[in-house]
Amino acid sequence: MNLVWPLTALFGTVLWLAAYFAWGRNVPHGEHGSGQSSKPPFPVMVLKGSSHCGAGCTLGDIIAEWAAFMFPVIAVG
Repeated sequence: MNLVWPLTALFGTVLWLAAYFAWGRNVPHGEHGSGQSSKPPFPVMVLKGSSHCGAGCTLGDIIAEWAAFMFPVIAVG
């Protein structure tokens, strides 16, 4: 996930920055408070999963665009 948060910032901007500060950083043991489980709520798990998927797509798009720019035969072929 260390690459996911910066990559999602390319398309998510302020919303993903807020999500990072709310749920993305690791919280040391003992700072959760009493009674809270260490497992995040289901919507947060979905947000993290879709962010992971979106980061992979973003990275693939960046690589493909630069490859097509550097080697135009890729875009034609």
